Amino acid sequence: MIVRDCAPDDLPAVVDILEAKRAQLAAYEPRFWKQSPTSRATTKPYLAELLKSGEHVFLVAEHSSGIAGFLLASPVRVPPVYDAGPTAVIDDFHVADDAIWNDVGGALLTELRLRLRERGFVQFVFVSAHRDTAKMRFLHEQGLSEHASWFNGAI
Repeated sequence: MIVRDCAPDDLPAVVDILEAKRAQLAAYEPRFWKQSPTSRATTKPYLAELLKSGEHVFLVAEHSSGIAGFLLASPVRVPPVYDAGPTAVIDDFHVADDAIWNDVGGALLTELRLRLRERGFVQFVFVSAHRDTAKMRFLHEQGLSEHASWFNGAI
C-alpha cells in the first residue's frame, strides 16, 4: 500500500467512497447528514478546488485494487481564548471497507502526522459520527481523546 498526495485522477474513487459514507451517515442522522441530490456532481469540483489551494493535506491510500481510503485535513483558526497552537481539522477520513481501518487508516494517520508536523501544526481534531463504530474504535485505539459532542435539532 502507498500513501500519497491525492491527485485529480483520484477524485472519482474518493467521491465513490464519500457517497457510500454519506448514505451511511444519513441513516444515522437524516437531518444533520441529509444528502443533497447533487452531492455526487458537486463533490468532485469542490475537492478539485481544495487540491488547487495547497492549504490542505489531502492524502489517499492506494493498493493494487485502487484507492482504499483517504483523508482531508484543513487548517482551522483557533479562537484566541485558547492556547492550542496551529490546528488541523479532519472532517473527511474514510476507508472503503470497515475491515481495513487498522491497515489503511493507520497508514493514513501516520503520514498525516508527518505532514502536519512538517507544516508546524501541533494538534489535529477528527470529526466522527458516534454511530460509526469501526471508525470510533480505530480513533480510540490510536490513543486519541474524545472531547466533544454535537447535538442537532429542528428550529
